[in-house]
Amino acid sequence: MTSSGPPVEYALELHTSSGTHRGRARVDGDGKVDLATLSDGDAPAWLLKDAHALLRGLFRAHAVTGWPRRLTRWRAEPRAGT
Repeated sequence: MTSSGPPVEYALELHTSSGTHRGRARVDGDGKVDLATLSDGDAPAWLLKDAHALLRGLFRAHAVTGWPRRLTRWRAEPRAGT
């Protein structure tokens, strides 16, 4: 976490088999999520969708659990044709 907000900001590091995408994520006081990848091209849409869903879930839970300082999640890449 780079700021404890609102807004809350996280440094992003998203990894795929084709590379690493670094940038930032911001969640404002209304729960709007802004993902900005800054290096190594655009992250795949499925990965951005998963990151967005994770941050929305954290927003919904933050009143009870607070904002975690660090997040680590693993998701398998979708297989072609599925």
